[in-house]
Amino acid sequence: MGGEITERVAAALAELLDRDAITAVLHRYAEGMGSQDTAMVIDCFTDDAFIDYGFATIQGRAEMEEFFGAGPTGKGPIGLDATTSRMQLLPSISITLRGDEADVRSKGMSTYGGWRDGQALVVMRSLEYDDELVRDGERWRIRRRVHLPGWQVELPALSVPPVP
Repeated sequence: MGGEITERVAAALAELLDRDAITAVLHRYAEGMGSQDTAMVIDCFTDDAFIDYGFATIQGRAEMEEFFGAGPTGKGPIGLDATTSRMQLLPSISITLRGDEADVRSKGMSTYGGWRDGQALVVMRSLEYDDELVRDGERWRIRRRVHLPGWQVELPALSVPPVP
């Protein structure tokens, strides 16, 4: 063996690297959503991606830019007049690799802080994403996403950032 990497070890390493890269895409998406970084969020998707959030469907880069670039106002699915802070966590990620494609199921929670009728509120939602990712050159990107909403709770907030 003398320093040579066997085919089995090379294949296992390649699979681990792919799984890590796919997980990184989901973490970048969550970070981009939390920091309201539209470019970071859109970069996680292929140019022709299809997204079904249940309350909205999106096809392609132009619709992604319009949807994700909408800013802090607008009721959207959580019903706030203005969303001034948000965070998304995806602690559960299951990946099935198929060569240059992967089926990914992730579960987590999103939390939004904002305002409705002058009242500070926090909205928390469970979420589940059913994704299809593809290798796009040297990177992995989401080609298809279906959002499966779960529970949602809304609470008065002690404080949230003001509307800019």
